[in-house]
Amino acid sequence: PKGLGPGEASGISSGYLEIGKFYIHNAQTQKMLAIDVDSLRQNKYNYKSYSTLTSNNGKILKFTKSNDTFIGDLIPAYKDRFQIYDLGLEEVNTFGEFPPIEYKGDLDSISFLVQVKGNLFQGYILSVPKKSLMIYAHPFIDLIQIYDLKSNERVVNVIGPEQNFPLKYKLLQDGNGVPCTDCKFAYNAVKVFDNRIYALYSGNSHMTAKFDQCKNLFVFDLNGNPLKKIILNVSL
Repeated sequence: PKGLGPGEASGISSGYLEIGKFYIHNAQTQKMLAIDVDSLRQNKYNYKSYSTLTSNNGKILKFTKSNDTFIGDLIPAYKDRFQIYDLGLEEVNTFGEFPPIEYKGDLDSISFLVQVKGNLFQGYILSVPKKSLMIYAHPFIDLIQIYDLKSNERVVNVIGPEQNFPLKYKLLQDGNGVPCTDCKFAYNAVKVFDNRIYALYSGNSHMTAKFDQCKNLFVFDLNGNPLKKIILNVSL
Protein backbone atom coordinates (compact mmCIF):
# COMPACT_ATOMS: atom_id res chain seq x y z
CA PRO A 1 0.00 0.00 0.00
CA LYS A 2 1.09 3.54 -0.80
CA GLY A 3 1.45 6.03 2.01
CA LEU A 4 3.47 7.09 5.04
CA GLY A 5 1.83 4.87 7.67
CA PRO A 6 2.88 1.50 9.12
CA GLY A 7 3.59 -1.03 6.38
CA GLU A 8 3.09 1.61 3.67
CA ALA A 9 5.66 2.96 1.25
CA SER A 10 6.19 5.96 -0.99
CA GLY A 11 9.29 7.11 -2.78
CA ILE A 12 10.79 3.61 -2.93
CA SER A 13 14.45 3.91 -3.87
CA SER A 14 15.63 0.29 -3.99
CA GLY A 15 14.65 -3.29 -3.33
CA TYR A 16 16.23 -6.68 -2.79
CA LEU A 17 14.63 -10.08 -3.38
CA GLU A 18 15.85 -13.30 -1.81
CA ILE A 19 14.19 -16.64 -1.11
CA GLY A 20 11.11 -15.96 1.00
CA LYS A 21 11.80 -12.24 1.58
CA PHE A 22 11.37 -9.04 -0.37
CA TYR A 23 13.06 -5.95 1.11
CA ILE A 24 12.20 -2.43 -0.01
CA HIS A 25 13.67 0.84 1.21
CA ASN A 26 11.69 4.07 1.28
CA ALA A 27 14.09 6.98 0.88
CA GLN A 28 11.37 9.46 1.80
CA THR A 29 10.64 7.99 5.24
CA GLN A 30 13.95 6.14 5.75
CA LYS A 31 12.03 2.94 6.52
CA MET A 32 12.88 -0.61 5.45
CA LEU A 33 10.09 -3.13 4.91
CA ALA A 34 10.86 -6.86 5.02
CA ILE A 35 7.89 -8.53 3.32
CA ASP A 36 7.13 -12.25 3.55
CA VAL A 37 6.73 -13.47 -0.04
CA ASP A 38 4.59 -16.48 0.89
CA SER A 39 2.07 -14.22 2.59
CA LEU A 40 1.59 -12.33 -0.66
CA ARG A 41 0.83 -15.58 -2.47
CA GLN A 42 -1.88 -16.20 0.13
CA ASN A 43 -3.32 -12.73 -0.48
CA LYS A 44 -2.03 -11.54 2.88
CA TYR A 45 0.57 -8.97 3.78
CA ASN A 46 2.99 -9.95 6.53
CA TYR A 47 5.89 -7.57 7.03
CA LYS A 48 8.37 -6.12 9.48
CA SER A 49 9.30 -2.47 9.43
CA TYR A 50 12.73 -1.11 10.32
CA SER A 51 14.01 2.43 10.60
CA THR A 52 17.30 3.64 9.15
CA LEU A 53 16.85 7.15 10.56
CA THR A 54 19.09 6.27 13.50
CA SER A 55 22.21 6.36 11.32
CA ASN A 56 24.91 8.64 12.68
CA ASN A 57 26.33 9.12 9.20
CA GLY A 58 23.35 10.31 7.17
CA LYS A 59 20.32 9.11 5.32
CA ILE A 60 20.28 6.07 3.04
CA LEU A 61 19.64 6.66 -0.65
CA LYS A 62 19.72 3.02 -1.82
CA PHE A 63 20.70 -0.32 -0.35
CA THR A 64 21.68 -3.85 -1.18
CA LYS A 65 22.04 -6.99 0.92
CA SER A 66 24.96 -9.38 1.16
CA ASN A 67 24.66 -12.50 3.30
CA ASP A 68 24.01 -11.29 6.87
CA THR A 69 24.45 -7.57 6.28
CA PHE A 70 22.73 -4.66 4.58
CA ILE A 71 24.83 -2.06 2.78
CA GLY A 72 23.39 1.44 2.53
CA ASP A 73 24.47 3.99 -0.06
CA LEU A 74 24.60 7.19 1.98
CA ILE A 75 23.27 10.50 0.69
CA PRO A 76 26.52 12.47 0.26
CA ALA A 77 26.59 14.76 3.26
CA TYR A 78 29.27 12.99 5.27
CA LYS A 79 32.77 11.66 4.73
CA ASP A 80 32.02 7.95 4.49
CA ARG A 81 30.12 6.61 1.51
CA PHE A 82 28.55 3.31 2.59
CA GLN A 83 26.97 2.18 5.84
CA ILE A 84 26.96 -1.49 6.92
CA TYR A 85 24.04 -2.74 9.03
CA ASP A 86 23.34 -6.08 10.64
CA LEU A 87 20.03 -7.87 9.97
CA GLY A 88 18.33 -5.82 12.68
CA LEU A 89 19.53 -2.62 10.96
CA GLU A 90 21.94 -1.77 13.73
CA GLU A 91 25.00 0.09 12.45
CA VAL A 92 28.17 -1.97 12.20
CA ASN A 93 30.68 -0.03 10.13
CA THR A 94 31.21 2.52 7.39
CA PHE A 95 33.56 2.33 4.43
CA GLY A 96 34.30 3.74 1.00
CA GLU A 97 35.12 7.14 -0.46
CA PHE A 98 33.57 9.19 -3.22
CA PRO A 99 35.45 9.46 -6.53
CA PRO A 100 37.79 12.46 -6.73
CA ILE A 101 36.22 15.70 -7.88
CA GLU A 102 37.52 19.25 -8.19
CA TYR A 103 36.14 21.73 -5.69
CA LYS A 104 34.59 24.72 -7.49
CA GLY A 105 32.80 27.86 -6.41
CA ASP A 106 32.36 29.31 -2.94
CA LEU A 107 30.10 26.60 -1.51
CA ASP A 108 30.70 25.48 2.04
CA SER A 109 31.76 21.88 2.56
CA ILE A 110 28.27 20.51 3.36
CA SER A 111 26.68 22.32 0.39
CA PHE A 112 29.40 20.97 -1.86
CA LEU A 113 28.84 17.42 -0.65
CA VAL A 114 25.06 17.60 -1.01
CA GLN A 115 24.58 19.81 -4.06
CA VAL A 116 27.53 18.63 -6.12
CA LYS A 117 28.53 15.14 -4.99
CA GLY A 118 24.93 14.33 -4.11
CA ASN A 119 23.80 15.15 -7.64
CA LEU A 120 26.67 13.64 -9.55
CA PHE A 121 27.56 10.43 -7.69
CA GLN A 122 24.20 8.71 -7.40
CA GLY A 123 24.48 5.27 -8.95
CA TYR A 124 23.41 1.65 -9.16
CA ILE A 125 24.37 -0.65 -6.32
CA LEU A 126 24.19 -4.43 -6.15
CA SER A 127 25.93 -7.25 -4.34
CA VAL A 128 27.36 -10.63 -5.27
CA PRO A 129 26.91 -12.46 -1.94
CA LYS A 130 28.66 -15.69 -3.00
CA LYS A 131 31.77 -13.70 -3.83
CA SER A 132 31.38 -11.08 -1.06
CA LEU A 133 31.55 -8.34 -3.67
CA MET A 134 29.62 -5.13 -4.23
CA ILE A 135 29.30 -3.48 -7.63
CA TYR A 136 28.61 0.25 -8.03
CA ALA A 137 28.01 1.75 -11.49
CA HIS A 138 27.81 5.50 -12.14
CA PRO A 139 25.55 7.26 -14.65
CA PHE A 140 27.50 10.52 -14.89
CA ILE A 141 31.06 9.20 -15.10
CA ASP A 142 32.52 6.24 -16.99
CA LEU A 143 33.23 4.32 -13.83
CA ILE A 144 32.25 1.00 -12.28
CA GLN A 145 33.66 0.26 -8.84
CA ILE A 146 34.09 -3.23 -7.41
CA TYR A 147 34.40 -3.55 -3.62
CA ASP A 148 35.55 -6.53 -1.56
CA LEU A 149 33.05 -6.75 1.31
CA LYS A 150 35.33 -8.96 3.37
CA SER A 151 37.89 -6.21 3.71
CA ASN A 152 35.59 -3.26 2.83
CA GLU A 153 38.19 -2.09 0.35
CA ARG A 154 37.76 -1.10 -3.26
CA VAL A 155 39.12 -3.86 -5.48
CA VAL A 156 39.19 -2.10 -8.83
CA ASN A 157 38.02 0.96 -10.75
CA VAL A 158 36.74 0.06 -14.21
CA ILE A 159 37.05 3.17 -16.38
CA GLY A 160 34.79 3.20 -19.44
CA PRO A 161 35.39 4.16 -23.08
CA GLU A 162 34.71 7.90 -22.77
CA GLN A 163 37.40 8.30 -20.09
CA ASN A 164 35.26 10.91 -18.30
CA PHE A 165 37.03 10.32 -15.01
CA PRO A 166 37.49 12.30 -12.82
CA LEU A 167 34.12 13.84 -13.53
CA LYS A 168 33.89 17.16 -15.38
CA TYR A 169 31.01 19.31 -14.25
CA LYS A 170 29.67 22.86 -14.05
CA LEU A 171 27.91 24.78 -11.29
CA LEU A 172 24.45 26.28 -11.71
CA GLN A 173 23.47 29.58 -10.10
CA ASP A 174 21.75 27.74 -7.27
CA GLY A 175 24.98 25.90 -6.45
CA ASN A 176 23.95 22.51 -7.81
CA GLY A 177 26.53 20.61 -9.82
CA VAL A 178 25.55 19.14 -13.20
CA PRO A 179 27.58 17.26 -15.83
CA CYS A 180 29.53 19.38 -18.30
CA THR A 181 27.94 20.23 -21.65
CA ASP A 182 30.05 17.74 -23.59
CA CYS A 183 29.83 14.99 -20.96
CA LYS A 184 28.14 11.74 -21.92
CA PHE A 185 25.74 9.63 -19.90
CA ALA A 186 27.40 6.39 -18.81
CA TYR A 187 25.70 3.43 -17.09
CA ASN A 188 21.94 3.02 -16.81
CA ALA A 189 21.82 -0.42 -15.15
CA VAL A 190 24.13 -3.16 -13.95
CA LYS A 191 23.49 -6.84 -13.16
CA VAL A 192 25.58 -9.91 -12.36
CA PHE A 193 24.95 -13.35 -13.87
CA ASP A 194 27.23 -16.38 -14.15
CA ASN A 195 30.18 -14.53 -12.60
CA ARG A 196 29.94 -11.76 -15.18
CA ILE A 197 28.99 -8.11 -14.86
CA TYR A 198 26.51 -6.87 -17.47
CA ALA A 199 26.28 -3.07 -17.71
CA LEU A 200 24.01 -1.02 -19.98
CA TYR A 201 25.99 1.92 -21.33
CA SER A 202 24.61 5.01 -23.06
CA GLY A 203 27.43 7.15 -24.43
CA ASN A 204 24.87 9.80 -25.45
CA SER A 205 25.42 13.48 -24.73
CA HIS A 206 23.52 14.96 -21.79
CA MET A 207 22.22 17.57 -24.22
CA THR A 208 20.17 15.03 -26.18
CA ALA A 209 16.52 14.31 -25.36
CA LYS A 210 17.08 10.59 -24.79
CA PHE A 211 20.49 10.80 -23.16
CA ASP A 212 19.92 7.80 -20.87
CA GLN A 213 18.83 5.32 -23.53
CA CYS A 214 21.36 2.56 -24.07
CA LYS A 215 22.25 0.39 -27.06
CA ASN A 216 25.56 -0.84 -25.67
CA LEU A 217 25.85 -3.77 -23.30
CA PHE A 218 29.30 -4.19 -21.77
CA VAL A 219 30.35 -7.48 -20.20
CA PHE A 220 33.13 -7.71 -17.59
CA ASP A 221 34.44 -10.48 -15.38
CA LEU A 222 34.31 -10.00 -11.61
CA ASN A 223 37.84 -8.58 -11.66
CA GLY A 224 36.68 -5.78 -13.97
CA ASN A 225 38.36 -7.11 -17.11
CA PRO A 226 36.34 -6.34 -20.29
CA LEU A 227 35.06 -9.46 -22.04
CA LYS A 228 32.60 -8.30 -24.68
CA LYS A 229 30.66 -5.38 -26.13
CA ILE A 230 27.17 -6.17 -27.44
CA ILE A 231 25.32 -3.64 -29.61
CA LEU A 232 21.58 -4.08 -29.10
CA ASN A 233 18.94 -3.81 -31.81
CA VAL A 234 16.90 -1.39 -29.70
CA SER A 235 17.66 1.21 -27.06
CA LEU A 236 16.82 0.36 -23.46
